[in-house]
Amino acid sequence: MVAWISGLPFRQALVRGQTGPDAPIPLDQQRQLTEDQPFYTLAVIGLPLRLAAQGGTIDELKTKTALKPNGKDRIAPADIRAFGDGDQSVRVEFLFPKANAIALGDKEVEFITKLGNVELTKKFKLADMMVGGRLAL
Repeated sequence: MVAWISGLPFRQALVRGQTGPDAPIPLDQQRQLTEDQPFYTLAVIGLPLRLAAQGGTIDELKTKTALKPNGKDRIAPADIRAFGDGDQSVRVEFLFPKANAIALGDKEVEFITKLGNVELTKKFKLADMMVGGRLAL
C-alpha cells in the first residue's frame, strides 16, 4: 500500500489511534498536528522484507524514486527511512522537499520507485485530497 502520510487527516488518524477516540490529545501531539510539515511524506506500507532487501542502498533508491506532478519536473526525495513493520514486512517512508510546491492546478501527482525488478507507481488525484478547501498534503 502506498499512502500520503504527511497530510493532516492521516496525522490526525494516527494520533486518535494512539490516544483513543474520546481521550484528550496530549500537548506534544497537539503541536505535531498544528505544525506545518517540512516534507511531503509518502510511505510504502507492508513491503515484504525480501523485496525491500532488493532495493539497494538508500542512495541507490533515491535515484529510482520521484514525485511527478502533472506537467512539472520530477521531485527527488531528500531522505528515505525504513522501519520494521512486523516480522516479515517494513514501512519505507519517502520525504520530498516542498521547495517545488504542488498545487491543485497540477491535478495529479504520481509517485514512482523501483525496488529490485519491481516498479511501484501510485497516482494521487489532488481534488480527492482537499480538506476544508485546502490541499492536505
